[in-house]
Amino acid sequence: MSFDKDFVGKGAIERSRLAPRRKIVALKRDSRQAPRAGMSVHDAAGAKVGEVTSGTFAPSLGYAIGLALVEASAPGPYFVDIRGEKIPFETTERPFHKKQGA
Repeated sequence: MSFDKDFVGKGAIERSRLAPRRKIVALKRDSRQAPRAGMSVHDAAGAKVGEVTSGTFAPSLGYAIGLALVEASAPGPYFVDIRGEKIPFETTERPFHKKQGA
């Protein structure tokens, strides 16, 4: 998208690019207990900071993975509310795959 020209909404888009309110984080857990879309994400203090957008158990990796949309200012670690229990998940790099030779 070119910002050389003036258009409706240009200011709002530029502000959101400079200071994003939310970010996508990649989550993983060495378990079969996978996060699912719509589950809430909490910080260490227990405050809700976001929501899982997608998740599953990855059989080729051997652990549960997911993506969550969280507040940009919310630091990890993150906990996903799975059936009333806040389960800890660690953040990881995307894409989800095993490294060559590992």
